[in-house]
Formats: sequence, C-alpha cells, structure tokens
Amino acid sequence: MREIRRRLDACRTRIGLLCGRDLVIVVNRGRNKVERFRGRIQDMYEAVFTVKDSEDKLNCFSYSDVLTKNVKFFNGESESQA
Repeated sequence: MREIRRRLDACRTRIGLLCGRDLVIVVNRGRNKVERFRGRIQDMYEAVFTVKDSEDKLNCFSYSDVLTKNVKFFNGESESQA
C-alpha cells in the first residue's frame, strides 16, 4: 500500500510541474476511442486535477488515470512526451 501512495505522490508532483504549460493531452476513453486535444492544467485537488482545453471546456482526470497511462501529456510545441 505504501508503494502505491509513493507513486501517487510522485505523480502529483510531476503534474504540478506541468501546471500553466501548453500541453497536448491524449486520453484513452476505451473501446478504441482516443481523444486528443490541446489544453492547460487548471487546478489540482487531492484526488483529481482539471484540464481546460482550447475551447474552454473543463475536463477532470484522476492521478491514477495518469499512472495507468489512460491519460498522457505531450509538449504543446513539438508534441514530444513531457
């Protein structure tokens, strides 16, 4: 259980470093549905974080989505993995 907690804490820290940057977010919605959009991390909470896309739509993801690689972040300029 401690190992999972450490991974979540490390994930929160890394996402905190990405706040305010232009990102390309790739979300695996399941059943071969992959969504790709540009946005910025808006807020961070204890269990989730929010991302505002270029159309001002607010998306909410959990940190475990990042750990399971259902949500991936790429640099907004070159689209290389951040």
